[in-house]
This record gives sequence, C-alpha cells and structure tokens, in this order.
Amino acid sequence: MTISYKEKGRVPMVAHVPAHPITFKEFRKYLGISSRCNLQFFFKTTCEDASAPYQLLLVNDDSALLPIYEGRVTAECKSLSDSD
Repeated sequence: MTISYKEKGRVPMVAHVPAHPITFKEFRKYLGISSRCNLQFFFKTTCEDASAPYQLLLVNDDSALLPIYEGRVTAECKSLSDSD
C-alpha cells in the first residue's frame, strides 16, 4: 500500500508499506516524522454527505487507524504556525 503526505511548498513524501490498516503512529514511523513536529495532518477520506469527492480528516491521536482512500493513505500537512 502507498502512504504519502504533502506539506505546502514541499515535494510529496511517499512510502510503500505492507497492505493493512495502519495507525497514525505507524504512519509517522514509516515516513520518519517526529512526534514533536509542528504539523497537523489531514487525511483524505470519503465525503460523508457526498457533496464532494473527498473530505480531509484531522488526525492527531497516535492510536487512530488512518482512512484508506482509493487504496492509499494520503495526508496534507499544515504547519501549526500557518493555522491562523
């Protein structure tokens, strides 16, 4: 399974991992992201009300299982300093 994240203005980071549900903690481990980083992670998931192709789900709990969207786990990152 492919996992990836993209931070504004940076090249996307991608990894290929065994295909099974993964937790946020495993996602960070596979991609070398510190638990003390100053980022918020928003994961693509199916839109609950079907008003858009997908929605972004904020995840910050290490034990949370991440949503799989179109066969992959995809996150968009936002710096906490940009969250104004």
